Amino acid sequence: MNDKKADDEAMIAKYKADAAARRQLSKTKLVAMAPLAVQPKDGVITVRFGEGAKPLSALGGVVKVLGQSRIKIPEMKVRRS
Repeated sequence: MNDKKADDEAMIAKYKADAAARRQLSKTKLVAMAPLAVQPKDGVITVRFGEGAKPLSALGGVVKVLGQSRIKIPEMKVRRS
């Protein structure tokens, strides 16, 4: 029984180490892909917009810019009176 417990503990430790390595690799990729205007510093991301940037409301709203959403939440039914 002790051998099985030791094997399980070794597998768990390996899984945790691999998960930490995957997270670190993912963070590295995100930083490399981020545009120069996005600068991560101490876990905080600062986004700087260009001079000609407009808010979504000025462009016609979220639906106009991003399109219709197909997300449906059953608990949030439209109530009509």
